[in-house]
Amino acid sequence: MAISGLQVFNFCESAVDEIESLFNTLKMFIGGLSDHPDWPIIGSHVPEYMEKANVKFIKEGLGIDLVARET
Repeated sequence: MAISGLQVFNFCESAVDEIESLFNTLKMFIGGLSDHPDWPIIGSHVPEYMEKANVKFIKEGLGIDLVARET
């Protein structure tokens, strides 16, 4: 099916807010992409910013407050 013509996207907020939301979403998933454990951001570990972004999402989105515990 071919789509032709002008396509318009409607944002609930401003385009800047949508870009900020996209960036915050990417922070939850980008990181730990290699096999090398000592590389700072893409190493084979969960970076601190990624951990904080996921905890913040769970708290704000689901209302669950995660408690740190010893492993």
